[in-house]
Amino acid sequence: MVSIPVTAFAHLNAEKGALYRAILAVFVYERARFTIALRPLEIAACLAVRHAADPDSSPSASDNELTAALEQLVAWNNLLATRDTADVATVEEFYRSRYLYQFSAEGEAAEHAIAAFFQHLHRPGELQVATLRDLLTLLEQLAAELAAEPDRDRVHLAFQTLVTRFEELTSRAQSFMRSLQSTVELHGIELDAFFSYKDALIDHLDHFLGELVLSTSRITAALHELAALDLDRAFRLLAGRDLADALQPTANDFAAAADHRRQRVSQRVAAAARTRVSAAGRRVGRGRRSRRPRACGPGVAGRLPYLSVANSKSWAARTGERTE
Repeated sequence: MVSIPVTAFAHLNAEKGALYRAILAVFVYERARFTIALRPLEIAACLAVRHAADPDSSPSASDNELTAALEQLVAWNNLLATRDTADVATVEEFYRSRYLYQFSAEGEAAEHAIAAFFQHLHRPGELQVATLRDLLTLLEQLAAELAAEPDRDRVHLAFQTLVTRFEELTSRAQSFMRSLQSTVELHGIELDAFFSYKDALIDHLDHFLGELVLSTSRITAALHELAALDLDRAFRLLAGRDLADALQPTANDFAAAADHRRQRVSQRVAAAARTRVSAAGRRVGRGRRSRRPRACGPGVAGRLPYLSVANSKSWAARTGERTE
């Protein structure tokens, strides 16, 4: 594979990074309004409006600063510059350097990546009970569709949503575990606040594990039912849908698209089919709640050792009991 230098992210740590981000934000906004190319005067006007609304996050720029910033973004492959020959009345005006600016392919890809990065970074972690129900519903709908005469668009939408739900379930759970550990390990937390948080946490885990126990067997059965159908036909339909707008796709293109779909779906389905919940972790915190910390079930405590350790130390500090 040929190594290609990536410069579209260089502006993030540049000296005038705030100005570069403000300029690119104008292009993102205008692209959402189906405006492809912008003149420097239009960019300057948008920057002035943004600066007036929020001077702290949207800096202003003189004409010379804006011109230099645009030239630098072109050099970094964030933008493309093309000659602006509109409204030319004389030969002198034609040869005068005037440009239209628009996103390059690298610049547009970089903006998607940056937006995805911050979206993922600020997304709250959670154990999604509703997603378990969505998975079962989608699997049943997909199996019914493939058992009859499948519609390509409906199959594509069902597969796309199914894979997205599997990925979202895993990603949100990982974020939840990271945020949980950082919360529990806070120093100086009040005991009453800690006990309240722990009780709420165990109730949340109890609810999720209970729903997971009920959903696991049904999801597994739905996956086996789906695997018994003609999935190769489904993947061919998906490949045809993916390449519907391609220019002169070849047989190899269709085969590659079908293989890509097969691998992406099978990874998620195989992981879900292996899902098991131990009997010890099915329910936690049974019995009447008391001020003394209730014990987590093995299924929870095994995954959250820092919670049980912090809990025992907090109780010891409060009551004077010794901990091993």
